[in-house]
Amino acid sequence: MPPKLQLMPGLRMTTRASNKDKHPGNILLGNPRRSSEEMNQLREEAAAQREAEEERLTAAIKNVAQIEDTLRGKDSELELERRRRREELRDEGNESRIGSSTVVAASGKENKSYGVSSNTSKKPQDASKRPQRAVTTNGKSKAVVDEEGSSDASNDRDPDYEKPASGSEADKSAAGETTDSEVAEASDASETVAKKRKRSNSSKKKVKKGREDVKAMRTNPPSNATSIAPLNNKRKAVPDGTGPETHASKKRREDDTTGLDPEWADFVKKHGKQKKITKQVERSQAAVAGPVSDEESCVRYGGFVGDNEDDTAEASAVGKVILKPKKNLYPSIHIRNNAPNEPKTMKEARGGDDRWKEKHLPEDSKQLFKEEVLPRIRQLLGALEPWAILTHGHVQNVLDQVFGEGKYSAVNDKVFYGLAKMRIENWRNSFSKAAVEAVQKMINDNAEILATAAARKEFIAGYLSKVPVGDDGEYDTHAYQWAEWSGNGAEKKGFGENSLVLYTFATAHLAQIQGVSEDIEKEKPIGALLMSMQAVGRALEIWIDGEKSLRKPPAFSYDNYGDTFAKIHGYPKKLRKIRRATFFVATLKNIKEEVWERIINLALENLDTKKENATQNSVLNSGADEIEDPDSNFVMAI
Repeated sequence: MPPKLQLMPGLRMTTRASNKDKHPGNILLGNPRRSSEEMNQLREEAAAQREAEEERLTAAIKNVAQIEDTLRGKDSELELERRRRREELRDEGNESRIGSSTVVAASGKENKSYGVSSNTSKKPQDASKRPQRAVTTNGKSKAVVDEEGSSDASNDRDPDYEKPASGSEADKSAAGETTDSEVAEASDASETVAKKRKRSNSSKKKVKKGREDVKAMRTNPPSNATSIAPLNNKRKAVPDGTGPETHASKKRREDDTTGLDPEWADFVKKHGKQKKITKQVERSQAAVAGPVSDEESCVRYGGFVGDNEDDTAEASAVGKVILKPKKNLYPSIHIRNNAPNEPKTMKEARGGDDRWKEKHLPEDSKQLFKEEVLPRIRQLLGALEPWAILTHGHVQNVLDQVFGEGKYSAVNDKVFYGLAKMRIENWRNSFSKAAVEAVQKMINDNAEILATAAARKEFIAGYLSKVPVGDDGEYDTHAYQWAEWSGNGAEKKGFGENSLVLYTFATAHLAQIQGVSEDIEKEKPIGALLMSMQAVGRALEIWIDGEKSLRKPPAFSYDNYGDTFAKIHGYPKKLRKIRRATFFVATLKNIKEEVWERIINLALENLDTKKENATQNSVLNSGADEIEDPDSNFVMAI
């Protein structure tokens, strides 16, 4: 019998202590208990952290309190200044009224409107008899009782009215509130339980600092009253019988015509759910005390009560106040000055046509636009970097040169910019068509040598051979860019003077700017020459297999041949500019004048008198931002 297999010591079954009865095995013991020294050290560190946090919070609260005290002082100064100014203006108004009354008294005329002689002067009222101004507290008005009587409205209605003492136990019990004695008994009963809970929760729940701590730290705390007492105690005079008679204000009728139970108000006070129920009941009583019309007779309180309802439901309904939104008497009025004949869309501006045409031009500008404006715009963009975007400023400058300054606007007269943009797109596409014709012409002229596909493939490969240039060898120069190329690019001469490039340059650009003024022919056509090189390289790649490819080549557009941007490894938010079209711009700018003159003369020799027109459109689209551009100033040795 083979020996019984035993598990290795490290592979024995283990389980948690809570599962020792269900899954027996070696129990995983918990972490060893920390010693008293370690616990004391942890407690000291925790206490130190709490003290540091307490000091930080205290300093922050003190800083907030100082800021609020400073702002409170500034507010008090501004309020005192406003009050002082208001009292000065009021004194000036009183002096003017006193002067006018003196003039009337001197004239000896009687005031017939009141039946009292005007020479009776108004006696100044004693300051003690003047009514005191109400003090506003927390946005709620609280009337102040003067020495002669109470300001309560109920005192005027009932002469036997006695204002109850505030906070009495009788009122509180009548209103259904808890009295002080009941609160004391309840508090004694729960005091012991609260203390026990406080001891257990004091260590768990951390008290946060708040507004009360800030108020305690302030040296200039805000008072309950938000308004400041006026500088002098001038108040509106109360009629004392010596002055002109005044019309007595109308009082509400005291007879109760509602037919409600006199104890209804007290019942509502006791069972109402809303706050300020007393004011709401008085408001409802005042509303129903007025004249009752037939239209409102069916919407009064009362009516039949349900089987399971009592007067409590009606009392709760009285306490509810429906707040209606304030009606906007002055709605917003938007005034727009729309031109009646202004087109809404570009298609409407073109008279329903899908694109701009020469018929949309003004009659006196059609001939000059074709013979002067378009050639000048082509020459202007040909002198800029390749694939430069046509702007309104470019078109406006040419329009001012041809028609005079300010006669036409490239922005307002959209036909000039729209038609010029279409013609420029066709002009750029003409480079690709001219390059394809140049390669086809070269193959036809050498038909005896290039009779087979293999011979043509080898011949095209020689034109597409390249050598790296630049500091890091990222860019290449090809054989078709040079007039002479030998030794796999070791010996090269005549940059930009290749016959294919010159034919494309002459057909697509020079033929399109003939007849323009001589003052704009002085600019070096750098962009046009570089686009000619790109178009030739694209045309040669069509014949790279020795036969003309049936596949459609990439469109000759900014997206495929313009400068682009690539992400930098390790810097996801940075971009590096890849100069596919403008790498040789600095090189062509440093070419001497005699070299440029030779290039243009050689191109004119290959110029065909027939002008080529292209119908394709290119998409000019780029939305990236340039971050790094180390090759912007590279100059190749020629």
